[in-house]
Amino acid sequence: MILVTGATGHIGNVLVTQLAAQYPDETLRLFLQKNEKLNMFDGMTLEIFFGDIRKPADVQRAVKGARLVFHLAGLIDTAPRQPQLLQQVNIGGTRLIVEACLEQKVERLVYVSSVHALPDLPDGQLITEIKEFPVPDLLGTYARTKTEATAVVYDGIRRGLDAVIVFPSGVIGPYDYQQSQMGRLLRYLSTQGRLRLVMSFNGAYNFVDVRDVVSGMIAAAQRGRSGEGYILLSTFRFECIQLI
Repeated sequence: MILVTGATGHIGNVLVTQLAAQYPDETLRLFLQKNEKLNMFDGMTLEIFFGDIRKPADVQRAVKGARLVFHLAGLIDTAPRQPQLLQQVNIGGTRLIVEACLEQKVERLVYVSSVHALPDLPDGQLITEIKEFPVPDLLGTYARTKTEATAVVYDGIRRGLDAVIVFPSGVIGPYDYQQSQMGRLLRYLSTQGRLRLVMSFNGAYNFVDVRDVVSGMIAAAQRGRSGEGYILLSTFRFECIQLI
């Protein structure tokens, strides 16, 4: 059985579809909150488990029997109005998943971190994979919770957990049913007709197609080396300029 947390998100629903295609004879269990919309899974045979990622008993029951766990559940909020909730879900939820995977002797955990969990480097330097977490002095609560959650996974690895970590850059692409932050921004810009002004910064940012992210996650699950982290990005970068 394969468990996916955060399955209704942008990456999660694409992952579930790809897992169903690649593992047609294996049960797919989704760990969801109550009242989540499931229309993106119409026609699929799935095992649904409702619970709270912050509750140890719910997490233990969800993980029980899984050979492979994809942990995506988390809050993305770059201007958080509820920083405590962000910590409870992103850090606390990941800690409970790690503990459950260790106790249940899961074959492998794939944790979805973020490039925001990595160090902010000086201009001109390329980001690369590291293993020392948490990274200090990151900007913003979201980045800090992701780097601390990544540290929780590496602590589990030191205690015997088989796990790999992936670090996606800015995720874009189809099947964004819940409208991610980036999806909402792009939809808004597409309705503005002649674009007069775009908020800009001096630099560049990398975007990656959600389908490529999912392919990287499955490859990490199948062929990644335990304890390794893999940055998932595209081969092009988006140059940010101001339009007048």
